[in-house]
Amino acid sequence: MCGCGCNNCGGLSGLMGGLPLPAGSLVKVGFQVYPGVTLIGSQSLADDYSAAIEGCVYASGGFDLVQVQWAGGYFSSDAYVTAVVQTAQDHGDIEDVGSWVQGILQECLPGLQVLRRDKTVGVGLTDSQGNQLPQGNQPGGAAPSRCDWSKLKWADWIACQFGVTPSSAALIGVGLGVGVVVLIASLARK
Repeated sequence: MCGCGCNNCGGLSGLMGGLPLPAGSLVKVGFQVYPGVTLIGSQSLADDYSAAIEGCVYASGGFDLVQVQWAGGYFSSDAYVTAVVQTAQDHGDIEDVGSWVQGILQECLPGLQVLRRDKTVGVGLTDSQGNQLPQGNQPGGAAPSRCDWSKLKWADWIACQFGVTPSSAALIGVGLGVGVVVLIASLARK
């Protein structure tokens, strides 16, 4: 165990056909996440999440460099997090790094749900010893949304976009409707 609760910090995985990863290698991994709240375009909340993730991953002691990017839609409750790290120690497999970062992320921010972890890939073409690294087109950019218009009723889709459940949206709608009726009634008296 390497402090993240993930049991994936090297070990025998490199001996079982994975790609060994020497210390000093730059890799990146992306996650589709659900923060549990809709950020509604709030850059400060996105920055807070990025800073918290960066701090936790760096504090694990497993990385010499950590950079985190948070990307989310304006009204979307889903987001995509890309972490670029430089390993401080050897790992048995490049995917161990992605598992480790995911474990740290889930331990550090338990309210943040990881919906999907993409393949861990190299930032450059080679690791710190010149060995070829797998490449990919990270970050995932527009991650598939849980709020799929084609699979939801229009009211459920709107609720999903605001990060609330359909029943909560109905209560909010009723409250707004009553508020509008009271406003119209008070304006009609004047």
